[in-house]
Amino acid sequence: FLKLTEVDSDVHFANHQDLWTPPGARGVFGGQTIAQAVHAAMRSVGPGYIVHSFHGYFLLAGDAGRNILFHVDRIRDGRSFATRRVEAKQKNKVIFSATMQFHVPEPSYGLEVADPMPPVPSWEGLKSD
Repeated sequence: FLKLTEVDSDVHFANHQDLWTPPGARGVFGGQTIAQAVHAAMRSVGPGYIVHSFHGYFLLAGDAGRNILFHVDRIRDGRSFATRRVEAKQKNKVIFSATMQFHVPEPSYGLEVADPMPPVPSWEGLKSD
């Protein structure tokens, strides 16, 4: 679940009832925490921005019995780039920290750094075991 509730400007929380802990894990599923941090940050940028880069660090195991607070820090807002830092907290301790940069897509005018994706068959036409 990616549902977040806005508590204050740039502060959101994930209800503990929506958190998932994989069997045998010591804490909340990290992929869910990452997605919620990105979601919180995306709420703070304008329309048209997409994630350009992401750096995240797991610092403590998340407790699925407690809500997670996501604090978004607006580092920079430019014309085409925006930078955000998000801290996920439980019991006033940071369990996850991330820095994200968002970018408004713009034409490259022939300066592509990678070859275009070659044509591939649709997933519907592939064999399944």
